[in-house]
Amino acid sequence: MVGTYYICYNQVSYLVASEHARRSGSHNALVLFAPERVQVQARYSAVRHRRLNRLHLALACMAGWFRSTTIYVPHHRTSRLVAVLMRIADSVRLIDDGLDTLRESPNNIDVRRVHEFDEFLTFHDYPRLASWTDGLAVNRVCGLAELSQDERPPMPCSGYKTIVVQSPGVDLPEVQTESAEPLRSTIVFLHSNPAKRGQIPLGYSQVVLGAAFSLERTVNEFAGTVISGETMVTVQALFQPHQCDLIVQMSRSQYENLKALHDVLADSTVKLLVT
Repeated sequence: MVGTYYICYNQVSYLVASEHARRSGSHNALVLFAPERVQVQARYSAVRHRRLNRLHLALACMAGWFRSTTIYVPHHRTSRLVAVLMRIADSVRLIDDGLDTLRESPNNIDVRRVHEFDEFLTFHDYPRLASWTDGLAVNRVCGLAELSQDERPPMPCSGYKTIVVQSPGVDLPEVQTESAEPLRSTIVFLHSNPAKRGQIPLGYSQVVLGAAFSLERTVNEFAGTVISGETMVTVQALFQPHQCDLIVQMSRSQYENLKALHDVLADSTVKLLVT
């Protein structure tokens, strides 16, 4: 029977969870993943996986009544059944979900309730984490390189000189003056969430990078200019080898909230635009 559950809403939490489960060698662990946002990787075939849905959560809750259970969650904003499983579990722990690990004021973590978590799984690349993690038992599981070990290929971008990763902080009219390339040479990767897609000026090539391609590998292997904002694509590029000229654009409030990245940005060759 399962004794450890990992709740994974995105690729970041999925990779950290799968690496932790694989390295622990436990056969009593189960990764519950959101299929619409997570691309399951074949290299984790030895780790038990199930889709994150009501049936599998209900089964986990029932099992939790009869045996000792540990649950790893990415944040406090969960479904009712996940909240029930958290109450049943003997130990509730936190798993890295992305940028909140580096934000002084996280979006999805209730800093007043951080003491409820017994452990925090994250990446070992970060020299500094946000201050809200100070009281947690931090377990650095794996490197950010796992994000670019995607089994999906990079998207072919021949003919383009600039990639824009649509993300919070990116202002297309302003970054266009920075890239100094004609619009026809620039491709905009639209945000995966339609609700977070801003207006794109006419003239840009636009594409939603679907399940067939890896955005991280695309950025890492692109030889032109990449413009990105407050996104894990930026973080991954900061800590991993890449061929591109990276331009990072953020608002002043976004930049100040990411104090954990200030030293990294200062020491890198990245061009930083704080607007």
